[in-house]
Amino acid sequence: AIELGESVNLNRAQDNKIPICLIVDESSFIGDSGSTWMGKRQNYLINQRRHLGIEIVYNLQRPSMLAAPFWDTCTDVFIFQTLRPDRIDLLEKHLNMRQGELAALGELPQYRYLHYNQKARGLV
Repeated sequence: AIELGESVNLNRAQDNKIPICLIVDESSFIGDSGSTWMGKRQNYLINQRRHLGIEIVYNLQRPSMLAAPFWDTCTDVFIFQTLRPDRIDLLEKHLNMRQGELAALGELPQYRYLHYNQKARGLV
């Protein structure tokens, strides 16, 4: 995705970029990054994504699978039910939310989710 973005989008105007969607399933398998660090390639990708015309979707089972820089740059987070209070607490910390704002996660029906948006600084 990076090589494609650099070759087709890096020198294009923002409104003329060819959209690229990179979906990373089971994000814990990202080779150069982990729960406590971010590799140079991943750091470049998330910080240059708009210039490269790349939208990134990370799918993961536990919020602890991605390091803080991933959470700091996210724009939208879709969170499905979790019954584990420790995971809810961690999500609230990662998203800079007040304690208890995501308490509804434990009561969500199957296939329903809460949507966090960074621009709105909260649930939408």
